[in-house]
Amino acid sequence: MIGTFSALVKLFRHKSEPIYFPTVLYRPYQFIPQHFLHFTFYLLPSFLPFAFILTSILINDDLLLRSFQPEDAAELFRCVDAARAELRPWLNWVDATTKPEHSLEFIQMATAWQHSGEGLALGIFLQKSRQFIGTIGMSHFQSEQKRAQIGYWLDPSFQGKGYMFRSAVRFVDFLFSKLNLNKIEMHMIPTNQRSIALAARLGAVAEGRIRQSYFSGGSLQDIIITGILRSEWDSKEFIL
Repeated sequence: MIGTFSALVKLFRHKSEPIYFPTVLYRPYQFIPQHFLHFTFYLLPSFLPFAFILTSILINDDLLLRSFQPEDAAELFRCVDAARAELRPWLNWVDATTKPEHSLEFIQMATAWQHSGEGLALGIFLQKSRQFIGTIGMSHFQSEQKRAQIGYWLDPSFQGKGYMFRSAVRFVDFLFSKLNLNKIEMHMIPTNQRSIALAARLGAVAEGRIRQSYFSGGSLQDIIITGILRSEWDSKEFIL
């Protein structure tokens, strides 16, 4: 675990209703037409085959994954601030997040990633109360290899309830089936036993260890690399 435009998008993008699956609701990623680029002054890197507009994944009656909105900044910061001590050993950005404006900057950056197709950061919300409890996202997208990394964190007060496992299963399935990825990697430091256990439960295989390559907790840490292939994922079944 190492994440005026929207109105124009609705006006110019191809019409498409949300697509429903038995327990998944998502809005399909789409390529933005050339005529749309002219009106928004928005440029897509030439190697990207898609761009995200808005993503929502309804997991079940309990959980919802969705794109961040600016109004989520205060709650995002409150959650990070309350869990600072627990998150600090695994996430080196925690100490630099000292005010709600920093969370808003993250949301703005995540929105830019999403619009350009470079990455995807979703909030994890309790479906009924709409309470924010964590994040899950995709980064380091490599189009030629059809490969990306995912990262995640959860408010410690909601750990041990299966929320992250269910979120990760649906998110990984979304990335494989809708983005046509061939491989998803999860990187974590060796002491992050919860993240290592989650990767194993998803079926990820330990592929190697990069020594002293991540700065966290005041020192350089090793990174454990795990990964799962599309062919491996397709053979799995999960009870959520």
